[in-house]
Amino acid sequence: PAAPEFYKAQGDALVRLDQMDEAAKAYRTALAQNPKYADALVGLGSVLLRQAKRVEAIQALDQARAAAPDNPKVILAVSILRAADGKFDEAIRELEALPRQAWTTRVILTLGELYVRARRFENAVQILGPLAQRLPKSVPLRYLLGHATLGANRLEQAIGEFREVLKLAPDNPLARYSLGVAYVPSGQPLEAL
Repeated sequence: PAAPEFYKAQGDALVRLDQMDEAAKAYRTALAQNPKYADALVGLGSVLLRQAKRVEAIQALDQARAAAPDNPKVILAVSILRAADGKFDEAIRELEALPRQAWTTRVILTLGELYVRARRFENAVQILGPLAQRLPKSVPLRYLLGHATLGANRLEQAIGEFREVLKLAPDNPLARYSLGVAYVPSGQPLEAL
């Protein structure tokens, strides 16, 4: 039989193909060979969460946490699960506790989104702004930064972010709507039309 890493990679590929049942089988095959394989447990937990199998997802992520308590992927997955339960402050604390060198783009985006959901807009702007300078063509990042700056009442910056999103993705209706929302309090209501 193939190594557990093979089955974990197979599970990852099946997730990208939106074949969740097959992905779960691949992750379980990896775990049959190595029950403490944290990355496979995270993959399985993520699939189970997408399949609305919350109890099983929590069990898989608890096992991943026990196997690799300091693994950033595990902490990110646990944080996402907490956010799905509406526990934004707990999810934020999980990610903020990671060492800065473990703050991948995905961690920063997730933390930025959690800050926005928790209405901690200035915190979101502080971490998303530098990332936007490094990744200026990232539509999801610029859109999230637009909402963070809008929430922080930085209206001109929000307008600039939503305009940039529309340059990158001209048919994005959410960005167009958000731009209109930003224009109204800025004293430019006609621009919103």
